[in-house]
Amino acid sequence: VAERRGESIVRYADVAVLAAALGDDLLAGSLRRLYLEPLEDARDGGKVARETLRAWFAAERNVTSTAAALGVDRRTVSNRVRAIEALYGRRLKDVAAELETALQLED
Repeated sequence: VAERRGESIVRYADVAVLAAALGDDLLAGSLRRLYLEPLEDARDGGKVARETLRAWFAAERNVTSTAAALGVDRRTVSNRVRAIEALYGRRLKDVAAELETALQLED
């Protein structure tokens, strides 16, 4: 993981799930199909949803901080999150670990 990120060191505790996914092609492929491919149905191919999700995770799932990072209104972030949740048919908090790992694999 450190090598892929261009870092000299990472704590295993911080990347354990990602490391497991990187070593398991079935898991990595499943995460992609389940969590990233559905985003691609958007008009922009999921670009805005991915950008929003990455900012949301970086902001520790805080809508206000996400909005500030993206330069948009809180309502915009809330609307995007609701739209993504509708796409999955589940709340983001229920799929956060899997979705964040899928995004990290894509990066």
